[in-house]
Amino acid sequence: MMVAYMRAVADVGASDVRDFRDPTARVFLNEKWSRRLAKLEEQVKSGRKTMTLGYARVPADLMALRTSTIDAAVGAAVARGTVQVVILGAGLDGRAWRMTELAGSRVFEVDHPATQAFKRRHVGALPPSIADVTFVPIDFEHESLDAALARAGHDATRPTCWIWEGVVMYLTPGVVRSTLANIAKRSAEGSTLIVNYHTTMR
Repeated sequence: MMVAYMRAVADVGASDVRDFRDPTARVFLNEKWSRRLAKLEEQVKSGRKTMTLGYARVPADLMALRTSTIDAAVGAAVARGTVQVVILGAGLDGRAWRMTELAGSRVFEVDHPATQAFKRRHVGALPPSIADVTFVPIDFEHESLDAALARAGHDATRPTCWIWEGVVMYLTPGVVRSTLANIAKRSAEGSTLIVNYHTTMR
């Protein structure tokens, strides 16, 4: 929810990343976060510089920069002919509903069943998806990523653009290694892996 909120904050203009847009983000907010967003949006429109707006700007900038950088990389992969996109830990990602570059692509959204159930209850409030979306619920304790994607119809013989955003920093090294092994197994020549991660401060 927090990630969607920060994208929504940036979308209403409370960010220095002026060209950032993600109109899908606010659809997933609950009542509490929607009220907070409405107050911030009012402050942005009024031109008032408030402490609340100042505190929100930094994380909104970070989220807008991360999202737009990944968007550009996805767009480049699609421009090279990739027509499959797999979003690992998709959460409340809205790319399949807002990125026009994904027209004609198939997007596999991989996440925990409970998270996907929440998302599917809300996507009806969005315009029809631009891409062909396949939800891939997975419980990693009982099924591998390889098996789940095969079940969902992912074609391992065709190039895939993999998006692994905002997830790696919460995983153990063992889980990261096993996930990378599954990605490698299902990546045809020409595939792309987009991943963000934290490095140790020195």
